[in-house]
Amino acid sequence: MRSAKIHSALATGINKFEICRMTARGLHAMHRQGTRTEETIDRVLEMIGPGSMVRTPPMLPVGRLKAVIAR
Repeated sequence: MRSAKIHSALATGINKFEICRMTARGLHAMHRQGTRTEETIDRVLEMIGPGSMVRTPPMLPVGRLKAVIAR
């Protein structure tokens, strides 16, 4: 469920406004045509949450996502 992913991301110590900003930028960077927006949002939230270094998808490493989000 997405709410569990949001609470997991909040547990990292990032405030909700920063999570919203990171999610929007991550969505913009990672979304592919033909996939549902909801699925991309879920993937971004998983990358923001704790333990994200372990579950990094092969197509966009967490370090690169954080660099994209920081712009």
